[in-house]
Amino acid sequence: SLPGGLNLGRQLFALAARDPQTRERLGLKIVTWPEYWSWFLCGEIGCERSSLGCHTDLWAPGAERYSPLAGRLGFADRFAPLRQAGEALGALRPELARRTGLSAQVTVHCGVHDSNAGLMAARGHGEIRGKAATVLSTGTWFVAMNPGGDLRRLNPRRDCLVNVSPAGRPTPSARFMGGRETQLLSEEAAPQLQVRSSRACADILAQLLDDEPAIVPGLIPGVGPYGDHHGGWVHRRQQDRDGAIALYLAAVASEMLHLVSASDTLIVEGRFAKASVFVTALATLNPKLDVMVCERGGDAAFGALRCLDPDLSLEGVLRRAEPAPLDPSAYLSRWRARLEQNQVPA
Repeated sequence: SLPGGLNLGRQLFALAARDPQTRERLGLKIVTWPEYWSWFLCGEIGCERSSLGCHTDLWAPGAERYSPLAGRLGFADRFAPLRQAGEALGALRPELARRTGLSAQVTVHCGVHDSNAGLMAARGHGEIRGKAATVLSTGTWFVAMNPGGDLRRLNPRRDCLVNVSPAGRPTPSARFMGGRETQLLSEEAAPQLQVRSSRACADILAQLLDDEPAIVPGLIPGVGPYGDHHGGWVHRRQQDRDGAIALYLAAVASEMLHLVSASDTLIVEGRFAKASVFVTALATLNPKLDVMVCERGGDAAFGALRCLDPDLSLEGVLRRAEPAPLDPSAYLSRWRARLEQNQVPA
């Protein structure tokens, strides 16, 4: 259950409670967010499983059908027809072709949930073909997805959930707002992601791991594995600011990986895959994981293309993140001790 009404089912519940005649009076079809844009572009409507299965409370992942909530609200028959993510819905509207200069023959496909597009992209890397792999998608949200994880181990009180892949398969997931928290911690609208050498990353981490924790979670109440904590900067040294933020992000992401039972290989994709200290810290805190970084090509756009053609693959774009030769155990013990002090009473 998310704050701010982010569960789509909660929004529909509020709409129906406010006006019981809403369904009949509006007489509309409901579409999910990517499919709204498909409709805008070509005039055809559809809904798709990965968007319906993204913390909406409207989809039952294991049963592959609309949830009892959707049925009780009377909205289950109001959704646009189910389509596959890569299914072609139609051609670009003529008026949009004229306005944009695009060909009127441009085909518009149904659409896919963004984090699941990242998952589709990661599964297209030739280096992991046939292997178990967890994906960490990074941006405003950090989302860890483990297609082979155990659903029974998920803890909803720690922002774990079951995402649904474009193929309809339940996917254990955990998340926090890593990009948003980076903005809050750095006090910058668009923080720069630092690219440093392996030696520089190791030196920065050595200083940080030898010190008291600079940042503890959580910054956004109710979100992430530490949503019941009140955190932020504990102490700040300006010269270590970016490194301290990177280590903090890696520590919280590591807890997410534990929650989804990550093992073997981890693929880091998205904006923060280019943040050298972050990926080095992630590898250092998770020595049993083979951390692979996708710095180019394997992004959500490529994942969307793989919804059209699942046989598309990428070769040679993953880079192994080498852990720094450091033992983080003492630091993590101090970090967890500080966490207990910052837990908000129930």
